[in-house]
Order: sequence, then structure tokens, then C-alpha cells
Amino acid sequence: MSVSISQLFGDGFNSADSGGGGVYFKAPGLYLCKVSKVKVDRAQAGFPYFLMEFECIESSHPDIKEGMTVSWMATLKNETFKATFWSNVKGAVLAAVQHSNPQISAPEITDAVLQQVCSEAQPLTGSLVRAQASDIRTKAGNPFTKVVFSPAPRG
Repeated sequence: MSVSISQLFGDGFNSADSGGGGVYFKAPGLYLCKVSKVKVDRAQAGFPYFLMEFECIESSHPDIKEGMTVSWMATLKNETFKATFWSNVKGAVLAAVQHSNPQISAPEITDAVLQQVCSEAQPLTGSLVRAQASDIRTKAGNPFTKVVFSPAPRG
């Protein structure tokens, strides 16, 4: 007897993206990456998320090789962490924007800028950023990979 895909896995295949992400920054690691995609959406579980995908140019971590696609995601599963969520998103976007506009500052990264960088135009594509990944413990004591972004030097 044959079982259908939707019976086995549930709904979602028809609306799924193909091959996006799946490999995240690993710690400890220092990376040089090129932005390839910026996206905001809502997960099937209902919480919003922000996603950046990169092409890895350089990596100090043995599992992340040059040319691989690496993803970074910030999720807002709990309103308690909204300030941290926005701070992390702003830091990532600021680093990418500063690659082409080094004079821009954090207060200039507004929700209008975020809307623009997540649009179909994808203006951050090709921007270079540095990423530093380290393992930390959350306040609840759970392991977490923290990624801090900074602009990559031009040239």
C-alpha cells in the first residue's frame, strides 16, 4: 500500500522554497561572507523570522568551506526577547549596508530600510560582511551560537 507524501510529512511541500539554507555559522569561527539573500517571513509555527543567506568567502571553521551557502536566522518566538531580536537584526543589516556606505550609523537603519533590504530588489546582494561565531549560554542556561557581524573592508 502506498502512502502519500502529505500523509507522511504533512502539508507544506508545494509552497516550500528549494534548497535554501540549512547550514548555519558554526563556532568558534571567523568568516568573510557575501550576502546572497535577505528575507523576513513567518514560520509555519507562527513566529516571525529574519533570514540572511551568504556565500562563504573565507572561514576559520573546518566544517564551513569556501563557496558554501551559510545562513543566519533571528527568530521572534517570544515577545520578551523583542529588543534582542531587533538589536541582532539591526547589527546584521548595518554591517552589510556599511560595506557600500561606511558613514551610515545604526539610527539610520529604520524599519523602512529593513523593508527595502528584504524586498525583491535585494539591494544588499553582493555586500561583504565579517561574522564572528561563538558558543554562549542563554540566561536559561541553554547553548546558543551567537554571531556578531561587522562590515568587511572595501577593496
